[in-house]
Amino acid sequence: SRNALAFSTKRLSRAEKRAEMLSTDDFTHKRCNCRKSRCLKKYCECFFTKTFCSGACSCLQCENYEGSKMLMDTLEKGEE
Repeated sequence: SRNALAFSTKRLSRAEKRAEMLSTDDFTHKRCNCRKSRCLKKYCECFFTKTFCSGACSCLQCENYEGSKMLMDTLEKGEE
């Protein structure tokens, strides 16, 4: 009744678990509600999945939209 592979699997970080969860086809994309990060950090669901924020998001002072200079600067610098 015990799982023989219970302790043999690789332990995933939170980011890896989230990426794995977001990559599944049946996952409904959760929209962000960022308050201070301007949606330019990896803990923003949209930024993390490399998608722009939309009207469904409830973020404040968003800079994660097509044509955003701040977004382009962040991506060029490789900041998180």
